[in-house]
Amino acid sequence: MALFEARGLHKRFGDRVVLEEIDLTFEAGTLTGIMGPNGAGKTTCFNCLTGLYAPDRGEIRFDDVNIAGLPPPAITRLGVARSFQAINLFNDDSALDNLVVALPRMRAIVRRLAGPGTRSRRL
Repeated sequence: MALFEARGLHKRFGDRVVLEEIDLTFEAGTLTGIMGPNGAGKTTCFNCLTGLYAPDRGEIRFDDVNIAGLPPPAITRLGVARSFQAINLFNDDSALDNLVVALPRMRAIVRRLAGPGTRSRRL
């Protein structure tokens, strides 16, 4: 059984069909990515999966609960969240200074990816 899946996902903006009959399956314990060229609908797909947009058709299930059309805070409470691509560099600082500022966040990301009970060397 898939932890997170979309079946027949469809989204359009006016006459423009952005997602058409999209099926996705995300298995528990796996790391999965979505790739495609600019304009392929990746962001719209993420926005539907996380509640920013309601799909026009289709079903989105997380832990066997249909979350399609729920608002983002309700979906987040169930355990699904997203981050936004934001590149915020401190232009007046060196590359090393930028990495030092990011280090605490990088530690948190690595710990979450490793999962509970996983031992790793200190970053």
